[in-house]
Amino acid sequence: MTGWDEDSAGILRLPSGRLIRGRGLRTAMPTGHPPHLGIYLQGAAPPEFGWDSRWVRWPDFWLPRDRAYTAEVLTEALRRADGERVEIACTGGVGRTGTALACLAVLDGVGRGAGGGGPGRGGAGPGRPRPPPAPMAG
Repeated sequence: MTGWDEDSAGILRLPSGRLIRGRGLRTAMPTGHPPHLGIYLQGAAPPEFGWDSRWVRWPDFWLPRDRAYTAEVLTEALRRADGERVEIACTGGVGRTGTALACLAVLDGVGRGAGGGGPGRGGAGPGRPRPPPAPMAG
């Protein structure tokens, strides 16, 4: 087995079918296979792991310190998730992890195509006002 079991805890299926695990570091490591690559979103350096890892300096309740490096690491995670077990984690597994998973989903295609509703896809965006609300019945 090279990828994650889709039914395992914390697994997100991206539009391409790639599977990424999101988790919190303060809880015990899930059972099963370890990741091939771990992306750790922490203000301070995380401990050493027994697998390939990247540390993104990202303090809690803030933004990543180096946006270019963060984009590079997330792009690598997306690429490697096509056949490898990749996990994204912060301390609690909610805020920074959720934000990074949302970024991966957008990089992987969420919001593209008909009905996407984002900028360039018929919705509101820079230079385009939000459409007026539908009239109220009654």
